[in-house]
Amino acid sequence: MAADTPDIEQVVNDYVAVWNGDFSKADVISDSVSHYQPNVPDGGIHGRGAVEAHIRSFREAFPDQHQTIDDMLATDEVVMTEWTLTGTHEGEYVGIRPTGREIELEGMGKTRIADGRIEDDRLYYDRQAILEQLGLADG
Repeated sequence: MAADTPDIEQVVNDYVAVWNGDFSKADVISDSVSHYQPNVPDGGIHGRGAVEAHIRSFREAFPDQHQTIDDMLATDEVVMTEWTLTGTHEGEYVGIRPTGREIELEGMGKTRIADGRIEDDRLYYDRQAILEQLGLADG
């Protein structure tokens, strides 16, 4: 991480904290945010309220969910991350009843930041890996 971008790193760390359950930092999410990932309807969610609701729903499915940034590369507005997410499936997840199984998922993210807030967030991961770890698909 370049020494001249500590604010960008803090924005990303605050956003990860929201995913990890600290909603006091949710103001880091722009009102006009767009969030994209394989497991959301039509691939995208738009608006801060909808993104917060999605994160809360995911946390209900995996209440001990924890995301860690393994590597980060940033420019003035774009941040690329490699991350690891762990959690135990204790609530409904995309229509799947709780299995009680633990998951560990690795993925990447491309996040655009504007005016110190998350404006666009794109997550890339293997959806099949989640299903396999939940015992719902053959590996």
